[in-house]
Amino acid sequence: MTVLITTHAGADLDGAAAMVAARHLYPGAVAAFSGSAEEKVRGFFADHPEADVAAPKQVDLDAVTLLVLCDTHTPERAGRFAELAGRVPVHAFDHHPPEPGEPPLAKRVIERVGATTTLLAELLRAEGVTLAPWEATLMALGVYEETGSLTFPSTTARDASAAAWFIEQGADLNEVRTRLTQELNLEQLEVLDRLAHHLEVRYLDGFKVGVASAHAERYVAEVAGVANRLLGMDPMDALVLLVAMEEKIILVARGTRPEIGLGELAREFGGGGHATAASATLHDRTLVEASADVWEALDRRLAPLTRADRIMTPRPVTVDHTATLADTERLLTRYGVNSLPVMDGERVAGVVTRETVQKGLFHQMADLPVADVMDADPYVAAPDAPLREVQGHMVERNQRFVPVLDRGRLVGCITRTDLLRSMHRDLKAATPAAALKEPHQRSLKDLMRRRLPAAVCELLAEAGREGRALGMGVFMVGGGVRDLLLERDNLDIDLVVEGDATALAAAWSARTGDRVHTHDRFGTATVTVDREGLPPRFRVDLATARTEFYEYPSALPTVEHSSLKKDLYRRDFTINALAVDLDPDHFGTLIDYFGGRRDIKDGQIRVLHTWSFVEDPTRALRAVRFATRYGFTIGAQTERLIQGAGRLGLYGRLSGKRLFTELAHLLAEPDPVAGIAALGHLGVLAGVEPALEDGAAALPRLQRAAEALAWHRLQFPDRPVRAWQVYLMALGGTLGPGVRQRFRERLDAPGRFRRTWERWDDLPERAAAGLAGRGAPDPVRVDHLLKGAPAEVLVYLMAATESEAVRRAVALYLTSLADLRTALTGRDLKALGIAPGPVYREILEALREARIRGEVETRDDELRWVKAAGHA
Repeated sequence: MTVLITTHAGADLDGAAAMVAARHLYPGAVAAFSGSAEEKVRGFFADHPEADVAAPKQVDLDAVTLLVLCDTHTPERAGRFAELAGRVPVHAFDHHPPEPGEPPLAKRVIERVGATTTLLAELLRAEGVTLAPWEATLMALGVYEETGSLTFPSTTARDASAAAWFIEQGADLNEVRTRLTQELNLEQLEVLDRLAHHLEVRYLDGFKVGVASAHAERYVAEVAGVANRLLGMDPMDALVLLVAMEEKIILVARGTRPEIGLGELAREFGGGGHATAASATLHDRTLVEASADVWEALDRRLAPLTRADRIMTPRPVTVDHTATLADTERLLTRYGVNSLPVMDGERVAGVVTRETVQKGLFHQMADLPVADVMDADPYVAAPDAPLREVQGHMVERNQRFVPVLDRGRLVGCITRTDLLRSMHRDLKAATPAAALKEPHQRSLKDLMRRRLPAAVCELLAEAGREGRALGMGVFMVGGGVRDLLLERDNLDIDLVVEGDATALAAAWSARTGDRVHTHDRFGTATVTVDREGLPPRFRVDLATARTEFYEYPSALPTVEHSSLKKDLYRRDFTINALAVDLDPDHFGTLIDYFGGRRDIKDGQIRVLHTWSFVEDPTRALRAVRFATRYGFTIGAQTERLIQGAGRLGLYGRLSGKRLFTELAHLLAEPDPVAGIAALGHLGVLAGVEPALEDGAAALPRLQRAAEALAWHRLQFPDRPVRAWQVYLMALGGTLGPGVRQRFRERLDAPGRFRRTWERWDDLPERAAAGLAGRGAPDPVRVDHLLKGAPAEVLVYLMAATESEAVRRAVALYLTSLADLRTALTGRDLKALGIAPGPVYREILEALREARIRGEVETRDDELRWVKAAGHA
């Protein structure tokens, strides 16, 4: 009775190492190759005869009672041992995924790791097996080769852990390095040269794929090594080599994108392997036929990944066929587009471009209907049209704009920019490193699960499912996405809906019972959720995707419903123009039309278009706010545009309320001093209030305000202070009295704060005059001067004064006087028979002074004091 351990024909180091490892699990088993073995494998076993691995012909098949497969789970790949599968049980250890419908085996251990040897190593380690040094070296070779020295995308942490164990078991890393870095021999170099000259590269729906073919005059070993060398010379997502030799064609496939599935491709030709490395042997066909068959298989396997509906801009702006050229030109300018679909009711009648309209205007034909100059026979695409089809028509027809129609109804458009961006994504993905580091779209699903509470992730998934049910796209947008990429906490959830946000919110509420408040006029809604794992009354804000335009500089925008892309385009900066798809099929996919992720990585604040600060000058304050918050720099072009808006006097045209809101937000940031310095450098402060100039005069006082706030937080941690109010008073406090009043009026601050600011405006001057002197401050005088002042005013006074006596007085008031209260109240005075009136205030103030001087301490002391004073 014999247990036979084997691997696939053409054994590689991973298969051979797995065989040797499996022998520890099946004591007394015979290990034998099922056919040929790679040169590296033959070389290792020639140098290590103690391995005792048999040749295929040395095995008595009639004596075998159990077949153990390593690095394959398909008996057909076991060479002359394949016939055993029909009459003995089969155990398999493999890391290649099974095909649907495969027949069952007696035992099958298949897991997605980088190397089969890793699986066996984990089992040996769990059983406390000790390896011989040569075994540890072989197993290290198997894992390192199969994972590209732990660099292939298929590598897992388990592979690295196995490699570490092999080192602990005595693996010879010098031998590993030597055997894995062997140079190509003369025959391999010759075939490499021929393959390089007969390499055809195609872009198949987002993947860069190559097929190279060559004849070899004699047998060439290790074609896989040639494939790796060629792939290094010309990086691509997948490379298939076809080498004709000795009346057969060797197919070797290598790649970096598991989703292509090279193992499945090889199986179509009778071979096998895994997603990024596979091989097969072809017979009875020429190289030309083999190449054509491989291309056909690749084309069939790589069904269009990029379709029209994945790159189109939904809800495009349209123009009616009766509109004049002058009206059409205004639409083109208002929305910043260069082409428009021309509509006749619900039907697309044609397409018109800016160039055509401007020519008509040049020829004095402003009143001509646009239908007279439009392209009435444009190419139109279906939503499922492959990118390559759209690209071909746009190039052949020189058509810059393609309407996308779903059963005759306009659902979107594809512009040259959409096409170029998609092609750029494909080109970037062609390089393995770029594919890993800089994809246009990437999944944030794992990051979301790591950074967001599970209940929030489920809520987002729920919103996506609700949108799917209603045929609407739902996306998380804005600061939540930005801070997710920065790995900062932010549970402000803003969703944009391609459809009707109010309808989606209503359907959501009807199903879950969550409270919803809608604003039909604005197409927005707020869903309030109370569930386990969420903060109380957790809010989710939904808005219908919209675009906007400005009738004049610094005006409030006019808003219209639109697409996600245009909704993101209307935002202030690229880092805030990011979205995450919540659709169940694409949940967690980052959508980045404008390079926001790159700017986050580079630490840059960039606007989306050159008119950004002209249309909304408050964006300049937001640019500074985000830059100081995240330690980013403002891009050179963005900085020039901010300064240009200042030269146009646009900051002076901002409404006081908008200016106050943005300034308060900036001053609430952790480092507002740097923010004010930046506003001064950029010319924004001078635009807000000319007397502030570049803000240099205010910076010392602002810095003292920061120090005073830090002191207050340390001394009185339970007394919160609104820091932005302290900084705003400090900023205005550097101006003269009349200018300060103008500054307050310019900002149009809210009534309560403005009244506080005005009431205590001259406190620094009064304090300097009333508390002069070097001795200990008189507590009664301090109380008279500071009583009733909010904490923000007192902290501001600490920053505004240069008098140490005043600072001591503020510290005294805050520590001893601010919370001082008399024991008696007006009700007590009435009980004593004192008639109500202004005298109550006089008595209580006198009692307060007595307490401050230490003349009374208890309630009884106060009662005696009132009676002694003749009031009762």
